[in-house]
Amino acid sequence: MQRDYDLAVVEYTRALQEDPGDRDAQLALDRAKMRAAQAHYAEGRRLSRLSQWEAALAEYQIAHDLNPTVGDVARE
Repeated sequence: MQRDYDLAVVEYTRALQEDPGDRDAQLALDRAKMRAAQAHYAEGRRLSRLSQWEAALAEYQIAHDLNPTVGDVARE
């Protein structure tokens, strides 16, 4: 609800470390990673338009680490 997807990834990861069998936490972590990746990808595109290449690359790397299956991130 707060749209702080990076924090959500941290919190759901912690929850899964405490209870690895928590299916709800796993599903929530997967969703949070997807949304965090989308947010970092969007920020990378914004920074690219501003010719801030190193910062954009860092955002793309984070997006890829969170969700390596997104082809747009790998292309950028």
